[in-house]
Amino acid sequence: MTVEHQGDLAVRHCARPVILILALSVLVACSAVDTQPKPYRSHHGAGGNQPTVAILGATGLTGGYLVREALERGYKVRALVRNPDRLGWQTNDVSIIVGDALDPAALRKLLEGSDVVASAIGPVRSDGDAAKMISTNVSRLLIDIMPEYAVSRYIVVSGAGVEVSGDELSVTGWMVRTLAALRFPSTLRDKQAEYEMLARSNVHWTLVRCPLIQDEKYQRPPNVSLTTVSSFHVRAGELASFVIDQLQSTEFIGQSPFIASFH
Repeated sequence: MTVEHQGDLAVRHCARPVILILALSVLVACSAVDTQPKPYRSHHGAGGNQPTVAILGATGLTGGYLVREALERGYKVRALVRNPDRLGWQTNDVSIIVGDALDPAALRKLLEGSDVVASAIGPVRSDGDAAKMISTNVSRLLIDIMPEYAVSRYIVVSGAGVEVSGDELSVTGWMVRTLAALRFPSTLRDKQAEYEMLARSNVHWTLVRCPLIQDEKYQRPPNVSLTTVSSFHVRAGELASFVIDQLQSTEFIGQSPFIASFH
């Protein structure tokens, strides 16, 4: 076991009483009305010739929703995957590139013929040390490679624990961030480093900050805020709708919106 892993385990053990207290607080916070909720209006049906989107993390929960949403809106989809069988029914509708996201050659194949990039990549426990800082490392490679293919738009699915200048957290937002720091310290370090790297880059990035992502379809427009997250969960279908909206939108370029679902 590495020193980093030992440290994370120690943090988690010591944090358990705090997590229990915060979890009880959730029962109160979930019933509270968040300040200045902003329902997001989706821009479905943009029409015209849709660009081709390159998707990373397509075989995961969020990535699967992204692929379906993009296909339903008429986008051409290219996906970098290690195991094509995990795409299921979508295999025939997607241009599949088999490879690892940490392999620059595989990323170059993914970007060939792509216009925009969306990433829902995250750590896989079975990958061991290779999962460390996976989001930061993949984004670093993409930032370097994207100019070779004249691709500038990059949307990243991240976590609500990421800190950005200008945040004004509500009680709910503070609890979500605290829980993330206590429960997933390594992942949060990775996501924070990824944001700081994107903020220094020249790509047209948007980093979408999410609380717990639930395997649920779209029900209504989500709540979007640049200052605080408004609930403890987001439906994967609503997250996917928002991310795909950003492919041709300039509204949140260079920004890190929080997204959450209404109850």
